[in-house]
Formats: sequence, C-alpha cells, structure tokens
Amino acid sequence: MAATTHRHWPGTLIADGRLELLSTLGLGAYGVVYLARGVQRPQYYAVKCLNKVGLDQRQRAFQLREIFVHTMMSNHPNVVRLHGVLDHPGDASVYVVLEYCPDGDLFEMITEKQRYYLPPEPYVADPRASDGRPIPEHPSYTRARAEMDALIKDVFDQILSAVEYFHRVGVYHRDLKPENILCSDGGRRVKVADFGLATSDRMSSDFGCGSSFYMSPECQGGITTRLTEYSTAANDVWSLGIILINLICGRNPWKQATWQDDTFRQYLRDPDLLAKILPISDAVHAILRRIFTLSPETRCSVSDLRRWIRAVPRLQASNEELWRRYHFFDTPDSPDASVDAVFSGLSLHDASSSSPEASTPASPLAPSPPPPPPPPWSACSLCCHTRDARALAI
Repeated sequence: MAATTHRHWPGTLIADGRLELLSTLGLGAYGVVYLARGVQRPQYYAVKCLNKVGLDQRQRAFQLREIFVHTMMSNHPNVVRLHGVLDHPGDASVYVVLEYCPDGDLFEMITEKQRYYLPPEPYVADPRASDGRPIPEHPSYTRARAEMDALIKDVFDQILSAVEYFHRVGVYHRDLKPENILCSDGGRRVKVADFGLATSDRMSSDFGCGSSFYMSPECQGGITTRLTEYSTAANDVWSLGIILINLICGRNPWKQATWQDDTFRQYLRDPDLLAKILPISDAVHAILRRIFTLSPETRCSVSDLRRWIRAVPRLQASNEELWRRYHFFDTPDSPDASVDAVFSGLSLHDASSSSPEASTPASPLAPSPPPPPPPPWSACSLCCHTRDARALAI
C-alpha cells in the first residue's frame, strides 16, 4: 500500500502486505523507526521510515547516499544489517528494512542498565603498612573484574572491527557514539548503525559533524589555529577513545574538546589529568594519551588501538595503582614513551573472545547537523545495491 503520511498507526502493512508495523522504536530529525514483524515469517525487523515529501534534490541525495553507504557496509558482522529498501515512486516515504537489535543502544546499556559497571572494591589500608598502602584485592573481586574487563574488551573490539573495516574500504563514519551502536544478547553483541554523516573524503572541511561530546578538536575548527580541513579517520579514532571511557567509567571525560570547556582546558595543561580523575589502569591511560593528542598525524590508527586494547591486562585501575598515583604520580612526558613503558614485555596477542556517578552529563539525544554534500556515488550505483518490495525476502 502507498503511504500518505510520514507517521503510521500500529497495524499498517507495507511491502505488499508482508510487513506489519507494530510500534515506534525511535524518532529522529529525518524519520521514524518502527518495530515490524513479518506476516508470513515470524521475524522482527526495524523499519526506518524516511519522508520523501518536500525534499529538494540535495536532501534527497543525502538520503540516497546514507542508504547506499549502509548497504555497502552491511555485510560486516558488526554492522546493523540492511535487508532491503522499499522505495516506490508514488509512496510518500522510503522504508529501509534493518536488522532488529532487541536490547536497544549502547548508551542505554551503559547509563540505564549499567551492563558494564562493577562497583569498586572498598579501599582498605593494610594495617601492617605504615604508609597506608591498600591490602591486596580479594580473589573473588579480581575474578569479577577480569570477567567484566573481558566483556568490555570484547564489546569494544567489535566496534573497532567495524570501524577498521570502514577505514580499510575508504569510509569514515563521523558520528560514532553509543547512541549509534545497537546491542543484542544482553549487551554482549554490538553493531554500528546510522551512516547519515559518513563520507569517503579522507580530509573534510565540513566542521561540526556529529555529537560535540565525541568530536575531535580539529572537527570543531582546531585549538591553536583555525583549520581549513581535518582528517576524518583521525576524527573517528578520537570518538572511539571517548566511547572507551564510556564503557570503562560510565561517563564522559569532558563536554567538548574545545578551549571553552574547563575540563578539556585542564587536560591540555596536564596530559595526566585523565589518570587523576578516572579509575583507569596505567595501560589504558597510556593508550588514551595516544588517542587524545592534538596532532592528528601522531594519533594512533584503529588497527593500533585494536592491537593495544587486546593486550591490556586490566582496564580499571587497581587499588595499588590508585594509591601509587595519589602518592607518587609520575608518568613520562612523551605519550610514545608512556605506551612503550606500559607495554614493555607484553605479548600483543589477540584476547580470547571475549558507574561511578558522572560528573559530566551524558551525551544528549539531539538531532545531528545537516549532512555534508554527498561523495561522488551515483544513483545508478545505488539502484544496483538496493531491493524493491518484490525482491525483499520476508
């Protein structure tokens, strides 16, 4: 049936009567996402309903480009699968049929369900130590911490696997954040979604793309000088660093990476700040210094980040590390030296498969800014990778 409105009541049938819209999953600046069920096959889908009415040629190109990029990335196991596109000329909407991830997004999994949060073991001073050194962790807590770290590392590795693939084929997401990562299996499996701001340009002059919590300083115009362009790959790496902190600590390190932000300005003056205000291990601190460098040229790659995270023995700081920082905080000035020191003697092997109350607010659910001009992908190419209602197997 041809839709006459952008909003649909529960029970509406689409795809020649093969999909039934059940309820609304989410609302965005450019459309509505519905939970749908196959009429002939008992399978659930997420259907993104994008309005076509009133769009000019440029806006329609943005819409087609997002569908095209998502289709091309859809075969990766850590990308939300795009099953098909229903785009009839006489229909007021285009329906993008997506894989349904029943456990919501990573933002909800971190903040509301606290899936990756393990309360710290109480700090107890060793009565035999005159300097207040803590007693060793209880073995049961050490085991629980190791299990939680393995889960976080596995979840983050899934995200890194997807972004590593994007960069390898020349696609840069530019809007990586927990809200754009969907979950299943109780938060054990994650998949990247929403390619509305993705680009094939390695360098971009479209500043302010994405959420300010996750943007690199150069994506916001630069710190010391006004930039004319920025590296889209390095910007994605910066976003991944913020997501890593979200997973480990359940909070953001700052509101935005600009001179106007008090916490970020303090970080610029003291590169060891994150180890002083966040319960992260020395190894994670060393990695974050390689991510949060103002020079995109020296920022680590996704492949480096993936290799280092797999080798990290522990994500959260132990009581011993916290005690040592409090009394003798001393980290090499060079980020390179810090990483070398932390990983000295570690075997960089693949890991086995595998919040404290935030003092800064979590990233808000706000519409993204208008996307940049589309890269040179033709409408003909799009048609070759999408399916109409007749070809959609539901």
